[in-house]
Amino acid sequence: MLIEDQSRWIILTYRVTTDTSTLRVRAWRILRRIGAASLQQSVYIVPARTEVIKKLNKLKFFIEEAGGNVHWLDVDQFSENTQTHMIELMNLERSAEFIEFRDECVRFIREVSTYKEPTLHGSIEDWVIKFYRLRKWFRKLTARDYFQCSNRSDAEDKLRELESLLSERLDINLSG
Repeated sequence: MLIEDQSRWIILTYRVTTDTSTLRVRAWRILRRIGAASLQQSVYIVPARTEVIKKLNKLKFFIEEAGGNVHWLDVDQFSENTQTHMIELMNLERSAEFIEFRDECVRFIREVSTYKEPTLHGSIEDWVIKFYRLRKWFRKLTARDYFQCSNRSDAEDKLRELESLLSERLDINLSG
């Protein structure tokens, strides 16, 4: 069920100077991209995965080069209740993202189903580009879904439904 050993975690705290909102936003985006869960302002937790560690090291260097500081805590094991709570927290965040993704797929399915010809509402290329953007978004979501949250399969089903509908409507193969 889990990608790697779920007992290893990283807790990362950071502080940047108050006049560097660009740095703060960049740090937040990186942490969000890797699927870190916010425990409180500037305190994040994430499973210790090889790719995550590489990205956190880059973030740490970036923050320290800008005059901020980072505290990195490796946690080998939480109590069972804490472990369960951390997984639930991470799945809650992923769940919201998968719901947003699924809803976007549903809107696109409606759009494709409504129009007889794609040229009436947009070019074939527009639909294909939009589909590939959705697929890229899904890949990013699944990369940070460390604990297989419950809404993932529904989102994946909608993406497949959309792919099938577009392939049929446009008479092209979108898989791959």
